[in-house]
Amino acid sequence: MIEASGGKIFSVTFVKRSTGTSRRMTGRRGVRKGVNGEGQPFNPKDHGLITVCEFVANPERVKGRVRNMGQQFRHVSVEGITGLRIQGKDFQVA
Repeated sequence: MIEASGGKIFSVTFVKRSTGTSRRMTGRRGVRKGVNGEGQPFNPKDHGLITVCEFVANPERVKGRVRNMGQQFRHVSVEGITGLRIQGKDFQVA
């Protein structure tokens, strides 16, 4: 569903592989800004990962709007996903 989101903003909750803690991330796929053309040194799909451009709250804004702060590309473990909110619909993974 994340890959088929068509660049829409979504929130995903997942368990981090490195620490085993739960993490919530807001982001989107298909972001081209900040990409330098070198590519990644590995294929994320081979490791069960999805590359996401994470959005963070801009502390300078009074209303706490969410915006892209720049090159904050992260990986989400597909097997660790526990919840997903896309286009106003919530999904839980058992």
